[in-house]
Amino acid sequence: MKKTILLPLFLLFGVSLTTTAQVKNLDIFFDGVDDYIDIPNFSPQSFSVSFWVYPVSDDDGQNFFGAYNSDGSNKVVFGFYNGGLHLRIGNITYEAGEKFTGWAHLTFVVNRLNAGQSDVSVYKNAELVWTKLFDTVVDFDENTDLPFVIGMDWDGNTKSDFYNGYMDEFQLHSGALTQEWLQENYRRTPVFTSSSMSVYYPFQNDGTDISGNARHATFYGSRIVPNSSLGINRPDVPNIPPTQQAMVFNDGYLTIPSEATYDVDSKITVEFWMNTLASSETTADVWQGLVTKGEDSWRLQLLVSEGVVAWDTNGPDSI
Repeated sequence: MKKTILLPLFLLFGVSLTTTAQVKNLDIFFDGVDDYIDIPNFSPQSFSVSFWVYPVSDDDGQNFFGAYNSDGSNKVVFGFYNGGLHLRIGNITYEAGEKFTGWAHLTFVVNRLNAGQSDVSVYKNAELVWTKLFDTVVDFDENTDLPFVIGMDWDGNTKSDFYNGYMDEFQLHSGALTQEWLQENYRRTPVFTSSSMSVYYPFQNDGTDISGNARHATFYGSRIVPNSSLGINRPDVPNIPPTQQAMVFNDGYLTIPSEATYDVDSKITVEFWMNTLASSETTADVWQGLVTKGEDSWRLQLLVSEGVVAWDTNGPDSI
C-alpha cells in the first residue's frame, strides 16, 4: 500500500530559514501602443542585460531595451529590427538570428575591451545567437543621459517602436556575464543572482528593484498581469511553491522525530520543493541517505529525472 506522510515537526542542524524569491506567476505586459518603463541610469563599463520575454507578434520595430543621450539619440538599442535580434551601439548595428513569438530568455552582453572596441554577444535561452566585434564603446553619463528604457525607443524627442508582449525577471549586470553563468540563470527558478547584479525586477506587484541598489522602475501604462490566467506559463521554468520561506542547507541537515515511523514494507511518497545551488552539470542525478526502522538500515534513494523527484524505500533490494 502506498502512503503519503506529512512530517510537521523536525530538528534542524545547521539549516536556516530564509525568504524565498517571488512566486513566478506574474509578468509585466506592454500593449505595443504607448506602454514602457523607465529605469534609473548608471555608468557601467561592460554590462549585460537579461530577461524573459513573450512577444505577441514578431513584427519588426519592437524595442526591448534602450539607453539614450540627453537629446534622445541612441547609445544602446536591443530589439526586433531588420528581421532579427538587433543590437545598436551608437551608429554601429548588427542583427542575426530569427524573431519569434512565445516565451524565450534573451541576453545581450557588451564587453568593453579597450577605449575603442567592444565584444558584443546575444544569447537566446542561454545559447549563443551571434557575437561581433564592435569598433565602439558605450560611455554612459548618469548625470545627463535619459533613463534607461524597457519597451520603447526614443527617436529624438519622439517615442516609437513600442514592444507588444510580456516580460519577466529583468536583470541588468555591471560586467560581462559568461555563457556558463547565463546557463545557470536560464535554468534556475528563482533566478540565480550574482555580485555584479545592478538591477533586478521580478515584476511581482510593482517595479521594485530587489538587487539592493534601489533602482526602482517607473511604469508608463505597463501593468502587472497574472500569466496563469492567460495560459502562457513559461514551459521552461517550473513553478515554485506558494510560500515565502524556505530552508537553506549549508553543510547542514534535519532529522525527523522517532514518532514519525512507517512500515518499510510499504511504499511511501515524500513531497517537497527543492532549488539546488549547483548547476545541472555538477549536481549528481542521485542522492543517497539512510532510513532506519528498528535495527534495520534501509538505503533511501532520491532520483531526479527531468524535474521529477522520486523516492523508493521498499527494501534494500528494490533500489
